[in-house]
Formats: sequence, C-alpha cells, structure tokens
Amino acid sequence: MSIAVSINDLKRLGANSIDKQLKLEHEIIVTSHGKNKYAIIEYDELIKIHNDRIELAYLKVNEHIKNGESWTETAEEHIKRLKHELIDE
Repeated sequence: MSIAVSINDLKRLGANSIDKQLKLEHEIIVTSHGKNKYAIIEYDELIKIHNDRIELAYLKVNEHIKNGESWTETAEEHIKRLKHELIDE
C-alpha cells in the first residue's frame, strides 16, 4: 500500500515524518493540486527495482538469442538499420 501526502504537508512535516511513514508503507505518493506527482521510496527499494529491470532485460535478451532472434552487426550497420526502421515508420 501507499499513503498520499500533499507537497505542503510534506514541507510542514519534514524528513522525520517521511521516515515514520516509510516504516508503515512501502511508498509515499506526493500530491500537488490533488493529483499524484511524485513517489518516495527507500533507496534500497529503488536499487532493487533497477536490478529487477536489468535482470528482466537480461532474461529477454537470452530468450531472443535462444530463439534465434538476434544478429551481429557493426555500430555503423546498426545505425544504418535504425535509420531505415525510422523511415519505414
């Protein structure tokens, strides 16, 4: 779960309040004018999210290689292929 707090409340309550809320909830959603604007999470959780994304990308690449959906090309060939793909869109 998460808790919503306005930017003004965040300014008023300060860092100690953030620490207390993060012990109760996984994240704090910061609102501005009634709309979700930012999310506050602990740094270790951010690192875990980044590592999970990298791991997922690694698994996807390995799956593509396993299925023969990969190729080898030089940087120049890669740029040329990307330009052609952009033109075809």
